[in-house]
Amino acid sequence: MVISCRSQYLGSDYRSRFQPTCDRHEQPTAARFQEAVIVPFSRTQIEQYVRQFVQKAPSDAVDTTQPNWTATDYMDKLNKIPNLIELVANPFLLTLALKALPRVVRSAQDVSTIYLTRVGLYDSFIEQWLHTDKMRLEESTLSVEAQKALDELLDADFIQLGIKYQKELAAAMFEHQGGNPIVQYVHHYDNLSWKAAFFSTDTKITMLRESSPLTRSSHQYWFLHRSILEYLYSRVMSDPFEPFQISAHIGSSSGGNESVESFVTHPLNQRSIVSEPSILQFLSERVGLDPLFKSRLLAAIHESKADARVSTASANAISILVKAGVQFNGADLRGIRIPGADICGGKFDSADMQGADLSEVNLTRTWLRQANLSETKMSEVQFRELPYLDIGEGVVECIFSSDGALLVISTRAREIVVYETATWTKIVRHDGGYAFAISPTTRELAKHCKHSVQIGDILTGKTRLVLFGHSYSVTHISYSPDGEMIVTIANDDTIRIWSTSSGDTLHVFHGHADSVIGVDFSPNGLQLVSCSEDMTLRTWGIQTGERLLTLENHRNRDFSAEFSPNGRQIASGDDVKKLTLWASYTGIFNRACGRRALAAYSVMHSLNDGRLASCDQDVVFRPRNLYNGNPFGTPSDYTVSSIVFSPDNKYVASFSDIGTVRLWSVERPSPREEPEDGMVEWLCVGMSPDGSWTATGNRIGTVQFWETRTGNSG
Repeated sequence: MVISCRSQYLGSDYRSRFQPTCDRHEQPTAARFQEAVIVPFSRTQIEQYVRQFVQKAPSDAVDTTQPNWTATDYMDKLNKIPNLIELVANPFLLTLALKALPRVVRSAQDVSTIYLTRVGLYDSFIEQWLHTDKMRLEESTLSVEAQKALDELLDADFIQLGIKYQKELAAAMFEHQGGNPIVQYVHHYDNLSWKAAFFSTDTKITMLRESSPLTRSSHQYWFLHRSILEYLYSRVMSDPFEPFQISAHIGSSSGGNESVESFVTHPLNQRSIVSEPSILQFLSERVGLDPLFKSRLLAAIHESKADARVSTASANAISILVKAGVQFNGADLRGIRIPGADICGGKFDSADMQGADLSEVNLTRTWLRQANLSETKMSEVQFRELPYLDIGEGVVECIFSSDGALLVISTRAREIVVYETATWTKIVRHDGGYAFAISPTTRELAKHCKHSVQIGDILTGKTRLVLFGHSYSVTHISYSPDGEMIVTIANDDTIRIWSTSSGDTLHVFHGHADSVIGVDFSPNGLQLVSCSEDMTLRTWGIQTGERLLTLENHRNRDFSAEFSPNGRQIASGDDVKKLTLWASYTGIFNRACGRRALAAYSVMHSLNDGRLASCDQDVVFRPRNLYNGNPFGTPSDYTVSSIVFSPDNKYVASFSDIGTVRLWSVERPSPREEPEDGMVEWLCVGMSPDGSWTATGNRIGTVQFWETRTGNSG
């Protein structure tokens, strides 16, 4: 069985909904559920598609009045128009672009000056589609009744009537069926419903319907692509007011008593689109193309001061404007009503928001320096930071238990503190060293004590096993995925594998010429990867104890090395801000990712966290300034040593060397402000449990979140 869904509609907990449950006598296994995603086209795939598109012309050509283009012509325009090659990595957008480009581009025009957006492609596509059908109808032999209907449509502007039909259909689909993209129409039963206005047998309606990008199967109709429905609905929301109403809003400074009912009844006020990312994207791009639309959005925000009925329009408007990059520094926003708005990353420095309704507003990364927030309503506002835990000592490491119920922290005072995450209450303290790990299958804790490792109950502290073997201090401990083994590294340059049931040493790995910095088990527990100060990565067979591969075609020191969730790749992060991908079974170098592109995979914790990766003595015992933990992107007043994702991917815990642990909501984490210096080295990398988000940290105090699948910043 295949379950498919558009990625933007998947919640953070979607795996728990789809993953099959096991018989109660069986152990759950991730092998029962496999996930596949449709990735964007590569440049090579784009070129291949363009060649196929040209070969199929002119049958696929939308505008036959344009000269025939070769594959070279298309690729030349795709490469020269700024940002277009990245935009058309989406296969559907590539199709739209190829059909629209001949009309958008003129041979005498400097294509490097063309600003082409996603919404611009859809604008051109819809008009081209209607233009082609208009020509088809004009050249067709029609009945007397059909010809009369066509003549009337042509006299009234066929293309504009076609756009009006499609927009009204999209609006009706959202109004009457919540955006469900499929309409079922049976004339006998539905001829008196709202559907009849679009699907009846009326000749004009039939012509407009058959000239629209709709697909039909029996009694069901839908647009060719869900994004067309969203685009058309965004057109509905960006429609202008009637001429006599515009001055009441845009010309508010000039006074007047014109009606303001348009904001109450306008589609912008009918439903919140904050959770509709595609519609928000279309509308934010429309802001840059239509100055009057921007003015109407600003007017909606200010109108909400006096009329609570337009609060939905106001919340939508400010969400669109912030996404479009409009800044509100120093703005007079007193008394505005924007409940539920998403102004993540918005610039509101010195803004006057006294008395505003900010209920349930997403303020993640919002710049609010010197903003006036007195008397504002801020119930359930989202800052994405939860109350921090004051440990009282420098924090070395923190790890969530596999069920997310406990957060365990080690301190510079050689204490291990256990918190219950439901209430963030401290429940127990243990003596111990800096390095520790939590079993993924039991409530056991493995902790460093001088040259040994003790394994015991996480709550009572009762010791069950003591592991001896290292001749120097243990710097890292990690459990295998099934909890049957533990790997430890120490300052004696060795890697040891232990049985958690007997405490026996299973393997001692030698081979690195300098200190071992990090290790990671493969997801199936059959391999181990290690990185060292000797500038090599090595993989080891757990069953045989043999060294499998040595990866050394790089010149920099790797601070971390981690397997991808499927075990097929190894990602390493070095000290010159480069992340490298390797094939785990062959050791073949795949690619390196620079400052703005990250496609590396890793496990849950970063370099300093110590669950599936480790760090050298310099980082563990003398934490460097790796992260900026401030939720608004401004410089933090404390040093954050590292971060760790919770198993349910809902929280990140960041901890510092001055004794605080801060907790963040990460339903959709956001990138921190990037350093201007592109050569700042990345010191550690961590991944969310579901592999969807990756976090990197560098030496000057910045943490960046990335979407792992695409490499885009979040």
